[in-house]
Amino acid sequence: MTHGWSSRLLGRLIACGAWLACGSAFAQAACTPGEYTDTVDGMELVYQIPPSFNGTLLVYAQGYADDSHGGQYTQTPVFLGNAALRQALLDAGYLLAAAQYSLPDADACQGNGNYCQGRWAVPLGVTSSAAIPARIAALQPDCDIQRRLIAGADMGGLVALQIAESPTHAAAFDGALAMCTPGMGLSRWVDGLIDFSILKQAATLPNYPGTHAANAVPWPFDFEADGVRSQMILQLQTPSAFRKLEFQRLTSRLPNTGNEYYLLPSPVIPDVVQLATELIADLQDQVGAPFGPLETLNGQSSGYSLDAAQIAYFISLGGEDAFETLIEYLDAANALPAQLSASQTARNALHALGEVTGDVRIPALMVQNKADAVTPDWGLTQYREVVAASGRSAHFHGTFASGTRHCRFDAMQVLTALDALGDWTASGIAPTAATFPAPGFDAGYVPANAPRPRVNVWLADVSVTPGAGVQHVEATVVRSNTSSALSLAYAASGGYETTGTLAFPAGGEQRAIIALEVPDARDQAVSLELTQLAGPANVITPHSILLAAPDAMFDDGFE
Repeated sequence: MTHGWSSRLLGRLIACGAWLACGSAFAQAACTPGEYTDTVDGMELVYQIPPSFNGTLLVYAQGYADDSHGGQYTQTPVFLGNAALRQALLDAGYLLAAAQYSLPDADACQGNGNYCQGRWAVPLGVTSSAAIPARIAALQPDCDIQRRLIAGADMGGLVALQIAESPTHAAAFDGALAMCTPGMGLSRWVDGLIDFSILKQAATLPNYPGTHAANAVPWPFDFEADGVRSQMILQLQTPSAFRKLEFQRLTSRLPNTGNEYYLLPSPVIPDVVQLATELIADLQDQVGAPFGPLETLNGQSSGYSLDAAQIAYFISLGGEDAFETLIEYLDAANALPAQLSASQTARNALHALGEVTGDVRIPALMVQNKADAVTPDWGLTQYREVVAASGRSAHFHGTFASGTRHCRFDAMQVLTALDALGDWTASGIAPTAATFPAPGFDAGYVPANAPRPRVNVWLADVSVTPGAGVQHVEATVVRSNTSSALSLAYAASGGYETTGTLAFPAGGEQRAIIALEVPDARDQAVSLELTQLAGPANVITPHSILLAAPDAMFDDGFE
């Protein structure tokens, strides 16, 4: 490459106005610039047509946020909370749009207005965002929309990925961009946040509101209004807490690039604490039960540990009996999960609230900062694994940006990503590492392994069709990691011809179907139990209710 990444993109933007404005095939659309509001799928829709439209509709799926994040729900989509970035996208010719899907019903919020302003809403985000292209096409028939892209950050990145994976919604878009998102899926991400709280307790760090139990944070809860951030900052300024905080960070495998994890006045650690308190409380409130670590469902050990280099570093921090203290912390950490309860209903709910399958159906690009403590770097590699297992690698490309903070991308990085995705959808040729050069990207970066890699198993879609005196029930068993072979036995209560085995070969399919014949006339619920027969030691298999008596059905594994 003879030119730097910024000069390449700037040259294209200057020469073409934007990538879709070049050539007769991408003639500028005739539509009236301005900011507009409407509704889509029952949600408020906001969109802005730029002065020089490049033919690309860019729908933004917002991330998880609360009032302290700048009111991004009450104005034209502010990408990544950055008004300058929004302006750069408008200057490049993108028609920007978003649905304000994460605002809850008014009666779900507290009277003081501090709560509920950023509720987790991936399913609603998927349906409302996917409805936007058709709605804008109907509202603005003079706008010649030639490309439709969905882009999301943080929670919105899971919205973008689920749209890209959806047999129903993927057709609404030509490509998807997921930025700074938990590519490992919501269940693993929540486990990491619960781990973070467990490790805090193991190191005997002082409690702040909402952390008296690692998996039961009371709702309503607001990270700012309830004083957690202010108490966290006080802990950072207490020298006696530093070694304990480092144990929590090291065992969670979170980065401290440039000392930004602790650097005042805006350290990274409160961002992680916010998710381990406010987000967990939000999710628990939505499903009505605590999650607990996934391992507690079958008594597995979490296996918290440090490697030799981390042990040496911890000892170098000093303190009396440093090695003995470390062993004490690790023993306490590994004992805690067994003391916490986990609801299978709540665990199954995480699948519907933000799980990934890797079954991408349109070009999907993921951009992750290489040192992000909120959505760690290994989320990208784990998503790449499930894409490969689904046989969809041709539809996916992931790359690392050079940033060290959560969702901190500059305009050139975002424009480069959109430029690459646009080229991909137009040509059918996927980007390569060379598409994302330094200094804005580090395409050759290799993240560390996840702290506790494992195979997670869920019951996914449950369908029921009527028969003569029976209901034909099918349940999908899904695993999220395919690096090892796995075999399971299954049996259902009531003796409804439901025993059998499932075999998942290494690198093979990640789904299997279990068929049940359930009598219409019955007076008991039907449950399905999975038991591991062979495979890696840290496989989690759920015991999940399928049908209540007589006709109430659980959708996606939870009521």
